[in-house]
Amino acid sequence: MLKFNLPEKTEKSITADILAALLTLSLITVYYYGFRAVLIIFITLLTFIISDASCMKIRKKPYAAADLGASVIAGLTLALMMSAAVPYNIAVISALFASVIGRQAFGGQRHEIFNPAAVGFLFAALCFSDAMLSYPKPFDKPELASVIPLEMLSPSINRALVASSSPLITFMDVLIGKLPAPMGTAYLLLLAVCALVLICRRSVSAVGFFTQLGIVTVFSYIYFDYNMLAVFNMLSGSMFVFGLLFLSCVKKKTSRASSSWFILGVLTSIAFLTLEFYSKTENAIIFAVIIATPFGVDLDRHSFAEVLKKGSSGIIYKVRSRFNKQLVNVNETLALLDERGTEEQREEKGN
Repeated sequence: MLKFNLPEKTEKSITADILAALLTLSLITVYYYGFRAVLIIFITLLTFIISDASCMKIRKKPYAAADLGASVIAGLTLALMMSAAVPYNIAVISALFASVIGRQAFGGQRHEIFNPAAVGFLFAALCFSDAMLSYPKPFDKPELASVIPLEMLSPSINRALVASSSPLITFMDVLIGKLPAPMGTAYLLLLAVCALVLICRRSVSAVGFFTQLGIVTVFSYIYFDYNMLAVFNMLSGSMFVFGLLFLSCVKKKTSRASSSWFILGVLTSIAFLTLEFYSKTENAIIFAVIIATPFGVDLDRHSFAEVLKKGSSGIIYKVRSRFNKQLVNVNETLALLDERGTEEQREEKGN
């Protein structure tokens, strides 16, 4: 079998890859929404960096280059999830909450349980829903005043889509993100290119990404009566693909096994579909990622294939006894995925 000796994927290289993708999305966001987008990105990013650095100083910990990189990525991610019309003070509040509560309260970078950008966005969306979930149309170039009247804004296209089940945006507009949505998350074609690059560079989990994308796409296709345009409307307007790339599937230096990525992807997909289509929750991927994260932490410690092998009593034993043949097949598949992931990690370390 032909083998490729790939260089070790370090935390620094993963940070550089994610940062390059976020900066690319930031450039197109500024093109779509003008100088107001620049201000929102700058305010959110600066607030996050200052807050992280201040908290580290209070804790008497060094604020190293790796910490700065993590602050920049979290700040950019949070900024791109916001409306281009969000008041500047809300941008500051959400960045402060993301930094202090989402990251520093758990011990700083590498110790946080939840993605801090998701925490900051969720807090602001719950507290200031009108301001966070109302959007200007692309190329309208919203005025620079901190507060823009709500009558000049629109709800997201995803909210209207889930309510009516009818696609509202043409295929081309969906691809380029020309629709009311969070300012950096709707460019489906550009996000597809970013996904391809990040997966090929092993900064994003291919198993996690395609598991979630596949489950959600198939379910949505059936839900929308086999209307693929409606599916593309949902993928573009719901922040879903952006959430997969920058919240759900980003790898760490010591990444979880492939089977764990698969199980986490299934859990996140179920949470997303429940919230998106049955609870009608706006930007459901944020909630889904936060709900699934604790399971991901546990999957980091235990291989799912090993869990199926163990247990002589309790619910796992009963389920295994009832569906032994099916579970054997599942276990063999997951074990192969685990072995492949472990083998890849050994090869990387050997290089």
